[in-house]
Formats: sequence, structure tokens, C-alpha cells
Amino acid sequence: MQRSYRYLTTFNLEHHFDVIRHSPAIEEYALLLAFQHYFRENQPYDAIILDMPPTALTLKFFNLPWLSLIWLNELKDLRQHINEKKEAIARIKKDKKYLPDKIQDNLSNQVDSYQNIQNLFADPEQVCLMLVSNSDDLSISETKRILNRLRELKIQVASILINKWTGSGIPPQFPGINRATTCQTIPLSQNRLIGKEPLQRFLEENMYVFDSFMPL
Repeated sequence: MQRSYRYLTTFNLEHHFDVIRHSPAIEEYALLLAFQHYFRENQPYDAIILDMPPTALTLKFFNLPWLSLIWLNELKDLRQHINEKKEAIARIKKDKKYLPDKIQDNLSNQVDSYQNIQNLFADPEQVCLMLVSNSDDLSISETKRILNRLRELKIQVASILINKWTGSGIPPQFPGINRATTCQTIPLSQNRLIGKEPLQRFLEENMYVFDSFMPL
């Protein structure tokens, strides 16, 4: 941004860019732009895997297309209203030529872009979303909150993995999940799973746990 708007140094405004990067949702928007870039530049692909951090950033990431569309559609309506006034003035002043609005075109392109991302996130044929939760009560409660929000966004969850499971019997219940969503537990390892060999041994010893995920 500093390179693109170098002329702002004339007005001593360039220091505001240092503030912008700490603005709310900037990190999430940057992540979404990066996703768009890699999704567009790496086709055809077998799979794009995003290992997302916990709730705070992840939910905002999936929420951004939905939230952006609300604002963009409002801005489109407002811009359309402005254009109608400008066109009326141009007709009155016959010597004034009314030109196509580049801002309106830009808004329309952004709406299409975010709508495509939203449709992608909501398509279970293209997106396999797996939630990983620890087995303590607070983590389970947080997972239920994530499920509720994703349901509002019409984003399906393929699997719920309860990590570090030390209990017995069936895993925790998650009300409202559809039949396509599986819930599986991953046992707590007695050894630190650092490096390829310890992880490989753990997978081999617990392969029964992951059988239901093999088709994915």
C-alpha cells in the first residue's frame, strides 16, 4: 500500500498505513485475499488444505464473505441512487455527457467475487470442513458455538474430531448436526508426537480411529 500510494507523502499521511495494519479484520481480509490468490493460481489442483487456528480467526474468515456482501450490496444501492441523480442532471444539462460509473462496476465485481467464495464455502462437494476440539468441557462448548455459527452461514461440517480423548463410550453429543457429519475421538498419546516416526507409529496403532475418514 505504501508503494501504491507513495504520493500521499506530500500530505504527510503515509504514517496512517502503520495504523491500518492493526485495524479490526485486516488480518482476516488478508487471509481471505491469500486464499483467493492460491485458489485461483493453483488450478487444477488435487486439494488445498487450510490448517486453521482456533475460533477467533477461523470464524471471522468464514464470516467475511457473508458480511462483505451485506456492505457491498448496500453500497451498490447507494451508488445506484447517486448515478440516477447524476443521469437526471446530465439529461437536464444537454451539453453534459453522462459517463459509465467505474465505481459501480468495481462494486459489482467485488460482489461477484465474494458471492463465489461464499458459494464455495457452502458447497460440500468442494469443501470438506473438519473441526478439531480438545475433550475438555470448555473446548466442547466452543465447538458447539462454532457449529451454530457455521449453520447460520449454511456451511456444512464433514467431521468433528475430539482430540486427546481419555474417556470411554460415545463421544460428546452435538445437537443439530446433520447425518452427513461424523464425530470421532482421537486417543490421548502417552508420547509426544513430534517428528515423522512417532506420528507414523501413532497412526498405525490407531488406524481404526481414522477408517471412517479414508474416503475423504
